Amino acid sequence: KEDGVVVKSEASALGAQFPVSVNGEVGLSEGNLVFEPQSLEAAGIPVPQELADKLLDGADFQYSLDRLPYQTRITGVQTEDGQLVLSGKVPSIPLGVYPGG
Repeated sequence: KEDGVVVKSEASALGAQFPVSVNGEVGLSEGNLVFEPQSLEAAGIPVPQELADKLLDGADFQYSLDRLPYQTRITGVQTEDGQLVLSGKVPSIPLGVYPGG
Protein backbone atom coordinates (compact mmCIF):
# COMPACT_ATOMS: atom_id res chain seq x y z
CA LYS A 1 0.00 0.00 0.00
CA GLU A 2 1.43 3.38 -0.98
CA ASP A 3 1.05 6.03 1.69
CA GLY A 4 3.27 8.86 0.43
CA VAL A 5 6.08 10.63 2.23
CA VAL A 6 6.10 13.44 4.79
CA VAL A 7 9.28 15.49 5.05
CA LYS A 8 9.46 17.40 8.34
CA SER A 9 11.67 20.36 9.13
CA GLU A 10 11.67 23.68 10.96
CA ALA A 11 11.54 27.19 9.59
CA SER A 12 12.07 30.55 11.23
CA ALA A 13 10.23 33.81 10.72
CA LEU A 14 10.32 36.96 12.83
CA GLY A 15 12.63 35.24 15.30
CA ALA A 16 10.30 32.30 15.95
CA GLN A 17 10.85 28.64 15.01
CA PHE A 18 7.90 26.56 13.82
CA PRO A 19 7.46 23.05 12.34
CA VAL A 20 6.99 22.61 8.60
CA SER A 21 5.75 19.45 6.86
CA VAL A 22 5.83 18.78 3.13
CA ASN A 23 3.61 15.92 1.94
CA GLY A 24 4.35 14.25 -1.37
CA GLU A 25 5.08 11.17 -3.41
CA VAL A 26 8.33 9.56 -4.48
CA GLY A 27 9.20 8.37 -7.96
CA LEU A 28 12.01 7.85 -10.45
CA SER A 29 13.16 10.19 -13.20
CA GLU A 30 16.23 9.61 -15.39
CA GLY A 31 17.94 7.45 -12.76
CA ASN A 32 17.17 9.84 -9.90
CA LEU A 33 14.95 9.38 -6.87
CA VAL A 34 12.46 12.27 -6.99
CA PHE A 35 10.25 13.67 -4.23
CA GLU A 36 7.19 15.42 -5.67
CA PRO A 37 5.66 17.83 -3.12
CA GLN A 38 1.87 17.92 -3.06
CA SER A 39 1.04 20.00 0.01
CA LEU A 40 2.73 22.08 2.70
CA GLU A 41 1.82 22.70 6.34
CA ALA A 42 3.34 25.32 8.62
CA ALA A 43 2.76 24.97 12.38
CA GLY A 44 0.07 22.39 11.58
CA ILE A 45 -1.86 24.77 9.31
CA PRO A 46 -2.24 23.93 5.59
CA VAL A 47 -0.55 26.49 3.35
CA PRO A 48 -2.65 27.51 0.30
CA GLN A 49 -1.40 25.69 -2.81
CA GLU A 50 -0.44 28.89 -4.68
CA LEU A 51 1.74 30.07 -1.76
CA ALA A 52 3.18 26.56 -1.25
CA ASP A 53 4.17 26.45 -4.94
CA LYS A 54 5.98 29.79 -4.58
CA LEU A 55 7.76 28.73 -1.38
CA LEU A 56 8.94 25.44 -2.92
CA ASP A 57 9.82 26.93 -6.31
CA GLY A 58 13.44 26.25 -7.15
CA ALA A 59 13.86 23.55 -4.51
CA ASP A 60 15.55 20.47 -5.95
CA PHE A 61 14.06 17.25 -4.65
CA GLN A 62 16.10 14.90 -6.86
CA TYR A 63 18.62 12.50 -5.39
CA SER A 64 21.07 10.71 -7.68
CA LEU A 65 21.15 6.92 -7.56
CA ASP A 66 24.11 6.57 -9.93
CA ARG A 67 26.67 5.62 -7.25
CA LEU A 68 25.17 2.27 -6.29
CA PRO A 69 27.57 -0.71 -6.32
CA TYR A 70 27.67 -3.47 -8.94
CA GLN A 71 25.97 -1.39 -11.67
CA THR A 72 22.70 -1.62 -9.77
CA ARG A 73 19.77 -0.09 -11.64
CA ILE A 74 16.71 1.02 -9.67
CA THR A 75 13.50 0.33 -11.60
CA GLY A 76 10.80 1.12 -9.04
CA VAL A 77 10.11 2.98 -5.83
CA GLN A 78 7.20 3.00 -3.41
CA THR A 79 6.42 3.71 0.21
CA GLU A 80 5.12 1.04 2.50
CA ASP A 81 4.55 1.04 6.26
CA GLY A 82 6.79 4.07 6.84
CA GLN A 83 9.60 2.72 4.66
CA LEU A 84 10.92 3.62 1.23
CA VAL A 85 11.09 0.45 -0.87
CA LEU A 86 13.37 0.42 -3.92
CA SER A 87 13.31 -2.35 -6.50
CA GLY A 88 15.84 -2.88 -9.22
CA LYS A 89 18.34 -5.09 -10.99
CA VAL A 90 21.93 -6.06 -10.25
CA PRO A 91 23.63 -7.46 -13.38
CA SER A 92 26.26 -9.40 -11.42
CA ILE A 93 27.98 -9.45 -8.06
CA PRO A 94 31.61 -10.59 -8.27
CA LEU A 95 32.19 -13.19 -5.57
CA GLY A 96 35.15 -12.61 -3.27
CA VAL A 97 35.47 -8.97 -4.25
CA TYR A 98 34.51 -6.27 -1.78
CA PRO A 99 33.41 -2.77 -2.82
CA GLY A 100 36.25 -0.28 -2.45
CA GLY A 101 38.90 -2.90 -1.97
